[in-house]
Amino acid sequence: MALFTIKQLDGPGDYLRWKESVLLRVHTLGVARALSEPRPAGDGAGEDGVAQEAARKWAREDAVCRGHVLTTLSDRLLPDYARYATAADLWRALARTYDVEAPRAWRDRFDAFEFDEGAGDVLLEQIAHAEALGVAAKLPDDRVADALCGKLPEVVGAAVIIRSGPDNEMGMSLVWDVARRVVASGIGPEHLWKTAAMGDEDQEGSYFDGQKPEQNTGRRNREALELVASSPRLPGLLHLQSAKNAEREIWTQRVLFEDRPAGDGDDALCRGHILATLSDRLLPDYARYATAAELWRPLQLAEY
Repeated sequence: MALFTIKQLDGPGDYLRWKESVLLRVHTLGVARALSEPRPAGDGAGEDGVAQEAARKWAREDAVCRGHVLTTLSDRLLPDYARYATAADLWRALARTYDVEAPRAWRDRFDAFEFDEGAGDVLLEQIAHAEALGVAAKLPDDRVADALCGKLPEVVGAAVIIRSGPDNEMGMSLVWDVARRVVASGIGPEHLWKTAAMGDEDQEGSYFDGQKPEQNTGRRNREALELVASSPRLPGLLHLQSAKNAEREIWTQRVLFEDRPAGDGDDALCRGHILATLSDRLLPDYARYATAAELWRPLQLAEY
């Protein structure tokens, strides 16, 4: 079996990409359970044939898994970790060394986050990044959404507040729904970031049909908020572009759109392949999702 190349781990800056790549490889090889499952009780000696076979199977999978992890470490790190006898012990030792950023640090990064005043597609990427920071900081979903409303463009943040209420709780799903609708309207950055406080400056054009140039910014924003708050939801998710033939489409739908437990074999492979196609800039924002379906949904939301 031809295996994809994994860049060797040589320090904390490489850890996230390395970890996800190794997980994809060991799931592909069918030995990922060695990272988490303990050695079967006993050594198989003097036991029945079933127990002996289980012990031999575990020992082989553990050796293969441990070997693949070790081969992806740099020459500098290998002597420090080769002493661990099992794949699970080795995996935990590496996580203990490199997976250490505390929720407090993530909270500080979330609090310091500010949106760059760019075009709509950039706005959606930034929302995904801010949401990832909030989750890493272990903030509740409604707390993340509420904080972002004060940072988002006025036309988005105010519309989220208008739509939230007893029957429509504040949350990131509502933030995404409103932000995607605004971006899909074709609004330009010069209007997206306008606020009512900017006064009655004369604007050429508008970001929603029916607005006249002589109308002031405050009125345009208010009418835009009303439209966003009342319009129906946008169409649903897209299919993977690569799922062209019937068999791949059926497999893709089953894994991406069904709720499956984290660690399920097909799910882990699908999640790993998606993460492998993300850039180093985007990977940290999406690696936190435990299943392929959870990962696929925000990627779809971030594309309008």
